[in-house]
Amino acid sequence: MMRKHIALLCFGLIFIVSSNIVGALIIFDINSHGNVNSNSISIEQSTSVDEEQNSQDVTIATVPEPTIYELIDILIEKIQDSPDECWRKPASNRKDTMINKLTTLKDMVSLNNLEDAYDKLLHDIKPKLTGLKTDENEEEWGNGTFKNPWVICDDFNLDFQIDCNEILSQLKNGNQYN
Repeated sequence: MMRKHIALLCFGLIFIVSSNIVGALIIFDINSHGNVNSNSISIEQSTSVDEEQNSQDVTIATVPEPTIYELIDILIEKIQDSPDECWRKPASNRKDTMINKLTTLKDMVSLNNLEDAYDKLLHDIKPKLTGLKTDENEEEWGNGTFKNPWVICDDFNLDFQIDCNEILSQLKNGNQYN
């Protein structure tokens, strides 16, 4: 169990560092090109100097956070694309069942049943994908371990864990559309 926590911590640090690098590259690109064509807004900024007006256009790039629906769709796509060798047999049945569970989760969200959707993801879906009984903050419930996870490859367990935690967090905060 300690190795999983260390691996998760290492992955988290790598993710944070790489995210900062990507963010810096995006900002550098924006600054060097002067404008961004997609997902941008223009703000006119005026200042007065000796009764003269200098105006300057500033372009700010915005990258909206994916909605819960988009996050679930991304998770479904990752499940479909994952190799059968990383799933307990019969892999295709388990993948189909998991996709059905996630489709049900989307239906629950669309009906604004966020509390039940949270519980379904926490107790039914995440343990099967990750082997963990933990919430979005990795706080354990039960004994913290799910004995027979459906996904048996550590890389996919970790990837699915991150996706599940993001969805759980949005469900808990009621960010249905953010």
